[in-house]
Amino acid sequence: MKDGKYWDVSWNPVTGCSPCSPGCDNCWAKRMAYRFKGRYDGYPIDDPFRVTFHPERLNDPLKWRKPKRIFVGDMGDMFHPDVDKFWIGSVMDTVHHAYWHTFFLLTKRPERMKNILSNWNLDNFKNLRLGVTVCSSDELWKIENLFKIPGAFKWLSLEPLLGDLDILKHLDPYSPYLNWIVVGAESGPGRRPAKIEWIRSIVNQCGYANIPCFVKQIEVAGRISRNPNEWSDENIRVREIP
Repeated sequence: MKDGKYWDVSWNPVTGCSPCSPGCDNCWAKRMAYRFKGRYDGYPIDDPFRVTFHPERLNDPLKWRKPKRIFVGDMGDMFHPDVDKFWIGSVMDTVHHAYWHTFFLLTKRPERMKNILSNWNLDNFKNLRLGVTVCSSDELWKIENLFKIPGAFKWLSLEPLLGDLDILKHLDPYSPYLNWIVVGAESGPGRRPAKIEWIRSIVNQCGYANIPCFVKQIEVAGRISRNPNEWSDENIRVREIP
């Protein structure tokens, strides 16, 4: 996993988004959408990052017979307000039927995820990993919405990490039910710094609370490194996937 990925393949039945968090300022997906505009279906020249449903992609995971870790929607946000509930239901139907895969579903909009998925029996989705992105202390409130969703494997993505976070203080009393934390520095043009002390603090908090941790990427000598062998601090060379 020297590339920092905890998934094997991405699946984008829905693409497109709009800013809703400081973490969106240097959005990788938007940058890629503009690079793809007019060259691929779903990235129109006039508005390549418009929220778009791709029903022709719904059955793709069913064609992949070998079990995979699948990241759902790295080119958008499945719980954007412009994403129709029918689209979400169609995606969930595929997740349910492709039971041999593991699906990672991440959002910056946990309040809508809670409102929609709280009506689902997620005990029937053992292969689903529900995650919320938290970039700074101003977004710690999002954790509460995540834990208001009954059932399901729950995880946090602290990427891009934009400040020092006291996760444990805010997690209580939820920490026994948090299954995983991913943390990483911002990448790409205009990236903002993530101090190594912030990363180390998250790793230490995970260890204290017995929460598996995955350090995705850090800054090394002025560049982003996804290879733990390049990291001088052995204590943050953590790549746990529960």
